[in-house]
Amino acid sequence: MNFVPSIPIFGYLVVGCLPFIVFRRGRYNLRWLATAVPFFLSACALVTGVVGWTGSWFSVHPLILMTITAIAIIIIWATALSHQQAPALWHQDNGTPSQLVTTGTYRFVRHPFYSSFLLLLVVAWLALPSFWTLVPLAYGTIALEITARSEERGLHSLFGESYSRYVSRSGRFIPPLKAIVSRGDAT
Repeated sequence: MNFVPSIPIFGYLVVGCLPFIVFRRGRYNLRWLATAVPFFLSACALVTGVVGWTGSWFSVHPLILMTITAIAIIIIWATALSHQQAPALWHQDNGTPSQLVTTGTYRFVRHPFYSSFLLLLVVAWLALPSFWTLVPLAYGTIALEITARSEERGLHSLFGESYSRYVSRSGRFIPPLKAIVSRGDAT
């Protein structure tokens, strides 16, 4: 048995608990499933790596994998704490926010949950570099990009100029350097 692929599995378990702990209750729909598929596939690939069904080579030290996984989990919980009310699960019909959150992790990126999800997909590929983790990484990146753009269009129409100002000082998934070094107001 190889335990290196189990490192990012812990991160996936945290993500799997989010709908029950952090997000508002809602219905799962086809769009949610299409966005969640890469995480299920990647987790399955990692399990096959743990039990030895998938051959692999590891170019990344387990401590680095644990560090990146821990960073992703910290981002998830810091993001959850940034909300005054539970956010909607991806693609819920009742997902329209009542306020624009620009504090906490949102000060730096507009989609910190998605940033952490992408980090976990990268860690999975680093832990088990194979076709079975690369495809979910590519698909997940595209799916979250499409989802983020769609959400941003809705947020722009809902919050107008205040959202435009927010977009100008934050990154979609990666914080711009100016957001990291700036000590200015977060609103």
